[in-house]
Amino acid sequence: MSSNAESVILDVVAVNHPDVLARIVMLLHRLAIDIRGLTMRRPAQWRRMNLTIEIELRLGDLDRIKANLFKVMQVVSVTCRSRKPELRPTRQKCAGPGP
Repeated sequence: MSSNAESVILDVVAVNHPDVLARIVMLLHRLAIDIRGLTMRRPAQWRRMNLTIEIELRLGDLDRIKANLFKVMQVVSVTCRSRKPELRPTRQKCAGPGP
């Protein structure tokens, strides 16, 4: 990828259908987009599924990628966020129940 490439995260909401993941992966493959990370949440009782896909691309290509994702019939929404390095403490305290 060129030096002006940026890692972006796409949050995709789609109809909960068994072949949606395969369709999206094949679409990105045909567009020659490398997938750096992918997570999916698809509980059987939900009508929609959530996918988080990390890809590296030139930001000028983002609209083209989003338009192609909407061509997959079951895709409902696509939002994008830039992946910026974050400094996080190694341990975070969880809030427990109140007194």
